[in-house]
Amino acid sequence: MSNDAIGLVLGALLTGGFTVTGGLWAWRGWRRARSVEDTPLAKIASVAQGDVHLEGRARPLSNKTAVCPLTGTPCLWYAYRVERYQRSGKNSRWVIVSQGRSLDLFGLEDETGFAVVHPARAEVIPARRRVWRGHSPSPLAEPAGFLGALFAPTYRYTEELIVPEETLRVLGWFQSLDGTVRGPSVNDRLRQLKADPAALLARFDTDRDGQISLEEWDAARAVVEAEARDAALRAPAGPVVHTVTFPPDSGHPFVVSALPAAALVRRYRWSAFGAALGFIAALTASAWLVRALFATAPGVLP
Repeated sequence: MSNDAIGLVLGALLTGGFTVTGGLWAWRGWRRARSVEDTPLAKIASVAQGDVHLEGRARPLSNKTAVCPLTGTPCLWYAYRVERYQRSGKNSRWVIVSQGRSLDLFGLEDETGFAVVHPARAEVIPARRRVWRGHSPSPLAEPAGFLGALFAPTYRYTEELIVPEETLRVLGWFQSLDGTVRGPSVNDRLRQLKADPAALLARFDTDRDGQISLEEWDAARAVVEAEARDAALRAPAGPVVHTVTFPPDSGHPFVVSALPAAALVRRYRWSAFGAALGFIAALTASAWLVRALFATAPGVLP
């Protein structure tokens, strides 16, 4: 195989990869735009379990806020990135020095109720995004003096925040958890009995032979099960905790957005449109390369 043919094969494989990627991103953007449009807006107090579309104000849990490590800004959620400008000959690029993202829980409140949002694995689209430059890995520790800044490398900082009282739109998996405080389970109670042989014999060794027979153990299990049921009935009911998390079916989106619904739909549609253009361009280039490969090396491919 000639060098030209090898180059055409590699080019066809590369553009084929771009074709697949562009198609997947176009499909993803279209699906998410439809999810925002087709999932009706619900209220926390009356929504059914499962996929939901909620809107409310961001609230801290127990009046505790997170702090963005980049600037020390109080917030409910953050993402940051620090990049260093690196030049090598005629080439230059931004190299990531550090980055991070908050996994802290926060609340979403509407006029009917309160839900806890678990942002892990969510696509978060904040309205507050800031990009600026400096001369230190931390914007809080800039080099002193003009000469220090002159000879220091250039850094680029990106910070994204969600702050208290900000209006959010959340698409995800809604689940209500029973907050009742429950006592030990049947198995836990049986393990406790086994750990205290004297108490076990005193309660359930009915024939007083110093051993627990199978019949006596079955009787002990029945008593423990009855005690566990009675304790569960007498346990005070706790508050129900509503949560929004990543859907168990990964085909459904988990989005936390500070954008209004119309802006969010436009964002996804433009993303799908751009990816579709990339898909068409990559598919065209791939087809041209394959055709050129046939013309250049007709014996290479069947």
